[in-house]
Amino acid sequence: MAGRADTPWNLCLTADISAPLSADQTAGMVIESVRGGVGAIRVRDGRASDAVFAERALRIRGAVSRAISEPGPYTPFHVPVFVHDRFRVALRHSFHLHLDEAEIDYPEARRRMPGELMIGVSVDDPDDVRELVTECRQLGVRGPDVIWIGPVWSTGERRRQTPPLGPEAVDAVARAAAAAGVTSFAQGGITFDNVDKLGGTAVDGVCVSTTLMTDHDPFTSARTLLTRFRPAEVRHT
Repeated sequence: MAGRADTPWNLCLTADISAPLSADQTAGMVIESVRGGVGAIRVRDGRASDAVFAERALRIRGAVSRAISEPGPYTPFHVPVFVHDRFRVALRHSFHLHLDEAEIDYPEARRRMPGELMIGVSVDDPDDVRELVTECRQLGVRGPDVIWIGPVWSTGERRRQTPPLGPEAVDAVARAAAAAGVTSFAQGGITFDNVDKLGGTAVDGVCVSTTLMTDHDPFTSARTLLTRFRPAEVRHT
C-alpha cells in the first residue's frame, strides 16, 4: 500500500442523502471522492425516518469500504463515517456521531456511546470549546474528537441561523480546539474559489457538500480542494 494518503483529516464530505441522487449515484460519488483523498464522511438527512436513514448510511459506509479495498495513491487508509444528529442510528449500527441540533447533549451521548466510536460537535465560539472541554473534565467523560466550525460563508440554507463567521473567527475557534487536542473542520459556503482563504487558519480540514463534489467529477474535485486548501504549519501551534 505504499504511497497511500497519510493526512486523512484535510477533507470531509457531507453526503446529504435528501439530495436528488440515486443510491448508485451517491455510492459512486463517495467512492471517487475517497479515492481523491476525502478522509471523512458525514451523512445527513433531516427528513428521513431512522430506518430509512440507517439503510442509506449503511450503503454509504459500504461504498467507503469498497474504495479503501481498491486504493489509489490518494486513498486514505481509514475513512470514518459520521451520522448527523442520529444518536440511535449511531448506537445501533456503530457509526461515529456528529451532534449539531440533536436532543441529546454531548456528555450523555459520550457516556452511552462505545469508546471506539468518535463523537463530534458543532461549535461557533472559542469560549464554547473551552467550556465544553472543562465540563467534560469535571464530569469525567472524554472530550469531543472533532469540532465542526461554521458556517464560514453564507450557504443560502435556513437550517441553521448562525451568521457567517468568516476565516478570522473560524481560526479563533480552531485554535481553541487545537489547544484542547481536538481536530477541527471548517464548513459552510466553501467552494473551489475560496477554500485557499482557510489554508492559513488553524483548522485541520474543510468540509464540503455533495453538491460541490458533483459539479465536476468527484475525484478531480477532491484533488482540487486539497491542492488549494494547503493547510498551514501554524495549525497546532
